Amino acid sequence: MPSFTFLIGLASVGALLLHVTAHAATYYVDPAGGSNSNSGTSPSAPWQNPPGTRNANNAGFFSSSWGSVNTAQKIQCGDTILLKGGTQTVGQGGAWRLDANYYRNNCTTGSRMTVRVASSAEWPGSSGNMVIDGAGVTPTCVNFCGSGGVNALVDVEGVHAIVLGGAGASHRLEIKNSADRGVVVTNGYNQQGAGFRGSGSTCITTRAPASIFPHGAISSWRTASRTATAGRDSRSALRVITG
Repeated sequence: MPSFTFLIGLASVGALLLHVTAHAATYYVDPAGGSNSNSGTSPSAPWQNPPGTRNANNAGFFSSSWGSVNTAQKIQCGDTILLKGGTQTVGQGGAWRLDANYYRNNCTTGSRMTVRVASSAEWPGSSGNMVIDGAGVTPTCVNFCGSGGVNALVDVEGVHAIVLGGAGASHRLEIKNSADRGVVVTNGYNQQGAGFRGSGSTCITTRAPASIFPHGAISSWRTASRTATAGRDSRSALRVITG
């Protein structure tokens, strides 16, 4: 007959597993049809933009909460945010700040947070790239601000083991018309640390000068060659492969 101590041990392990499983959530973002007052937990009740999205003028966050997600109840390790194909324009949100305000900052590579474009299989009706159009949007920053600073339409700062990008060559995260950088990945004035990566071999396309700015050592950071975007934008596109 099992001992009382062993049964207590099983109960403790079970409770831990339930706790971990409960945080493996999937959220949905649709700039055209979503609302941040929705739960965000199904394609029929999506958010308009991901947690950490700033106002167009970068004066504050677009919302104080996204469903049940707020500065106290953050996106957890293992969670996924799926982006519907389409375009986020100035009226639907500003730059994205993926930092410790709304995201856990102690995740590991075994339990990554993921922000990426959904495939049509994952979200019926989602097709093509998810585009962040920076026309009229003030890029954001946390530490590298002001004269000589680094600002971007997507600032990944101070969070580890986060995946950002697309689901493949036909479902990219596309960033265009930035007044400064497209994407900044940094951890304040130190290295970002292990764990940042892009999803897919052609996950991010940016059309901005000095588009991808990795500050410090980033695990397995690799970049592919610049390719011209004739007929679409006078600037160059930098396709990034990481991790």
